[in-house]
Amino acid sequence: MVMKMFSLTQRKNVSASVPVLRLLRVVTTQIQMHRSRQALKHLDTHLLKDIGLTEFEAASESQRQIWS
Repeated sequence: MVMKMFSLTQRKNVSASVPVLRLLRVVTTQIQMHRSRQALKHLDTHLLKDIGLTEFEAASESQRQIWS
């Protein structure tokens, strides 16, 4: 009986943590996107050309908010 109660509690905790894990994944993704956009500001013109961006496009992208 004790074993059964423990496993039910354990399952409940796992299902309760799923929304938290989703939120953590969204926040982590947004932070990575922000860092990538900020890194564009420091790339030389020839490196921007390699990835198919102009200086204007890189500047515009680096100024975007994380939710856009």
